[in-house]
Formats: sequence, structure tokens, C-alpha cells
Amino acid sequence: NERSLVTIIIYLTTNLEDGATRFIKDKQANISSYERNLEDWKKFPDKDEVVVRINPIIGNALFFDHRTLHDAEKTLKNKTIIRTDLLFKRGSLW
Repeated sequence: NERSLVTIIIYLTTNLEDGATRFIKDKQANISSYERNLEDWKKFPDKDEVVVRINPIIGNALFFDHRTLHDAEKTLKNKTIIRTDLLFKRGSLW
């Protein structure tokens, strides 16, 4: 009855070279959510699978649907973030 629907990342450092949050083409986008393989990826995506990269910039926040396929680039520098989720609970408000 509870689930995370929104992920929030708040960047506490800036890194314009690497360590980006990447959104990846979801090859399962047209498959029912009941039939999807929801295990973590075992590989890094190929360049043509990356839709967009968001570099960490101090003070910026990123909000996105928790189910959106994403990862984080490897980084050689420090990258500090706060990651949290908005949780929704099924039920009446009254």
C-alpha cells in the first residue's frame, strides 16, 4: 500500500566532467509493468542508450519518476548528493 513514485536528488558538489546522472532508453517501455524485469542492470549503458546526462551542480535538484531507468556515471572526483524519495500511501485522506 506504500510505494515510491518520485526520486529527488540534491547535488551538494559541482562536477562538470563526470559523475552525471544519466537517463537511459528503456527497452521495456512497451511491456506491462507486471511483465518487466525490475532487477538492477549488470552493465553500464552504451553511449547510444543514454538519452540525457545531468551533471552535478551544487544547489540543483533533480526530480523524476522513480520508475525511470537511470544510473550514475563513474566519477574520478568527489560527488556528494542527497537522494530521497516521495512516498505515496494508498488510502483515504479522511
